[in-house]
Amino acid sequence: MQDILVTKYPILLIDESQDTKKELIDALLDVCEKHKNEFIVGMFGDTMQRIYNDGKENLAVCIPNDWAKPTKVMNHRSATRIVDLANAIRSTVDKQVQRARSDAEAGIVRLFISSPTVEKDSTEEKIAQIMAKDAGDDDWKDKAAYKSLILEHHMAASRFGFSNLYTPLNDSGKFDTPLRDGSITELSILAKMVLPLVKAYQEKNDFEVAKIVRKYSPLLGKKAFAIKTENQTEMLQDAGNAVESLMKLWSNNKIPSCLAVLRSVRDTGLFEVGDRVDDLLAEQYEGENQKIIALRRALLASFSELENYSMYITDNTRFATHQGVKGLEFPRVMVIMDDAQARGFLFSYEKLFGAKAKTDTDLKNEREGKDTGITRTARLFYVACTRAQSSLAVVAYTEDVDSVKNTALSNNWFTEEEIVII
Repeated sequence: MQDILVTKYPILLIDESQDTKKELIDALLDVCEKHKNEFIVGMFGDTMQRIYNDGKENLAVCIPNDWAKPTKVMNHRSATRIVDLANAIRSTVDKQVQRARSDAEAGIVRLFISSPTVEKDSTEEKIAQIMAKDAGDDDWKDKAAYKSLILEHHMAASRFGFSNLYTPLNDSGKFDTPLRDGSITELSILAKMVLPLVKAYQEKNDFEVAKIVRKYSPLLGKKAFAIKTENQTEMLQDAGNAVESLMKLWSNNKIPSCLAVLRSVRDTGLFEVGDRVDDLLAEQYEGENQKIIALRRALLASFSELENYSMYITDNTRFATHQGVKGLEFPRVMVIMDDAQARGFLFSYEKLFGAKAKTDTDLKNEREGKDTGITRTARLFYVACTRAQSSLAVVAYTEDVDSVKNTALSNNWFTEEEIVII
């Protein structure tokens, strides 16, 4: 297999090499050693941006000494103040330094510290108003004009109003990837077929309604035409009746549940709804299939939550995760650090900012030169902050305001004037 690889791909370039599975990196390094004169590997990446556990630790140390090791010193993305912050964060992990372009704007950064018991949405709206004033940039007043980076998807669900739909599916642990990418069959049908149909109908766009039904509905499919070749008018009438039956759910300004919408679609045959729909719509479900149990709970949510969920997974909201924006850039960024709401264990901003003590495991890993939750969080913090081009707001929710402030000052991450207690 090594001979096949080096013959077909004598030059192999790996992007995001710091997050490439360590087993693959080890294998390629072994191939390089055995085929030095006929195989070249180029690894692009930044070890400071390794945020996944299956990447190779200390990749830079593992690279053979005879490899060329060019470095990227110039930061073409960010304003000068943001580059300075990035360098200060990085100094706690390694000594690599970048510099801003000579024509880069000054930019601003702010650290807002608040209690975790406050109402988060209103607090973050207030912070955006402060940023608009301090940055002299009224676009901060427009929620669609800045990016809010959260640690976990369910934090976006809470803030953007699709928790009732999201939480049962997330907590079940049965839909991890499909829930993140929108490929759960029933939700996909509702988001990709029903939602645009409802919008087109409400906008009185008859052409778009007909287009959607013609494209997706079995009532106007090839099989239906083959059966009713002599009575196509009846086919069109059936499809029209199915649409009208669906839209009655929104009469008198009501917003139906996702379950009611799914039931209408199944009963009229407007769209194909999958094999498990009967179990989902049954009066009582006696089975033990955890996916069906979770879906039955989730589909009780309002259809408006489905719309919000659809907007989120298609990246049409201001929310994204710290991990998910690697490689992207935005003029205005709000980094939200909220360990309590994140419910995670791999990252801890409270520890990074000194509000919580290191655990025995942290201390043991430090002594042994292993990765710790603190170093992982420092890298994630670096990734999140360096997404900003012009202005950056970092929001820390903590019970220990003084420790967070003192750590920010002692690490030279922020100045006294840049820290705001909310």
